[in-house]
Amino acid sequence: MNGQSTFTACILILVNLSPQLVEIFLRKYFQAGQTVFDPFSGSGTTLVQANELGIHAVGCDISAFNVLLTRAKTKAYSGAEVKHEIKDILARVQNVPLEQANPNTDSEFLKSWFAPQALSELLAFRDLIPEYEDQEILKVILSRAARSARMTTHFDLDFPKKPQTEPYHCYKPQRTCHPTPTAFQFLKRYSLDTIKRIEQFSMLRTNAGVEVIHGDSRHVNPGPIDGVITSPPYVGLIDYHEQHRYAYELLDIEDRSGQEIGAASKGSSIKAKKEYQELVAEVFTNAMQYMPSGGA
Repeated sequence: MNGQSTFTACILILVNLSPQLVEIFLRKYFQAGQTVFDPFSGSGTTLVQANELGIHAVGCDISAFNVLLTRAKTKAYSGAEVKHEIKDILARVQNVPLEQANPNTDSEFLKSWFAPQALSELLAFRDLIPEYEDQEILKVILSRAARSARMTTHFDLDFPKKPQTEPYHCYKPQRTCHPTPTAFQFLKRYSLDTIKRIEQFSMLRTNAGVEVIHGDSRHVNPGPIDGVITSPPYVGLIDYHEQHRYAYELLDIEDRSGQEIGAASKGSSIKAKKEYQELVAEVFTNAMQYMPSGGA
């Protein structure tokens, strides 16, 4: 088992960098104690694999959600304390009478994509998070639950185009299915799953440093690095902010979608491809400033 396998399921992010490939390059070009930089860190594959090998890692991403996810995945936890917090908030949400929950929100997105009871349960969980120490992992649990609790078909969780408010024919079980009315079952499922994954990764995690920067990789200062391993976004394929719109709306985190490189909304025209090439080149030019001659 490798470190990434314990955390890959936290949130599905399409076009993930293969952990096996990352491990191969890390072993070939880096040694324990050196520092690798991933300017498109995404869900944190490079950082997780590097830490397992005792290699310091710095990641950067323009997506606040990706930064939240990666920080939660790579943090060194006190197993007993984080387990207590996760189980405690889950029990408190379960005991909140729905009429006392806060179903009110200014977000039209949330009101459109979640059934009233599901939204109340998600908001109840969210409103309790500030009372805990390990808030990032609780936000990830909330985001995982929200993704599954949206009113959408079972077979279209990645890019649903509109809320599914009526019963529908599901071709997988070949039966009529209904949009989920509740979210607590998902909060419970992902809470228990997260505890298990934290315990698994804690046995593999080293003391190597991990830093995750929320910023534009063309301009950030990652500090002295020994090389770069990354997987740039594909041009015109995915809008990474929009892919997790539910998390941005629910957690009210900063949206910097206008700064995405290669976003689907910008298309894949000749002009878009030229701009993409120029921006990616700027990212690597910036990274080279912090890499000694002969770096990976």
